[in-house]
Formats: sequence, structure tokens, C-alpha cells
Amino acid sequence: MNTNYLWLIGQVGIALEIIGAGLIVYFAYEAKQKVSVLKTDMDHLQEAIDTVLEEVGSQFRKQITGFLLLGLGLIMQFVGNFA
Repeated sequence: MNTNYLWLIGQVGIALEIIGAGLIVYFAYEAKQKVSVLKTDMDHLQEAIDTVLEEVGSQFRKQITGFLLLGLGLIMQFVGNFA
């Protein structure tokens, strides 16, 4: 394989890592904003628990995208280092 292609694969891997890390941070901030406004007094406790459980499930589905991009970026960088 041509050295230029391997270099390009490594650079795309770096970009994917940055995008994946950015997504992870963004989704974590988004979840923090949703959870921080919950009322936790005794009258709203069940609603708060339901919202937190729903947000945890949603957070997993969202952040798996970021982790997959991070992993793919690392693999592409590994392949790109053969240049």
C-alpha cells in the first residue's frame, strides 16, 4: 500500500478520535443539564428517579457512538503508523 494512503488513514483516525471525544463530552454535558434541574423533594422523588433511569439508558445509547468513533480512530492510527 502506498505510504501516502497510510498517512491519510492515520490522519483520518486522529480526526475520528477528536470527533468521538467531543461527542462523549457533549452528551455528558447534555445529560448533566437534564439531571441538574430535577426536583428532589419528597413530592417529586419518583419523577426524578424515573427521569434519571431514562436518562441513563439514553446516555448509554448516545455515548456508545462516541466510544465507537474513538476506537475506530485508534485502529486507523495504528494502521496509519505503518507508513
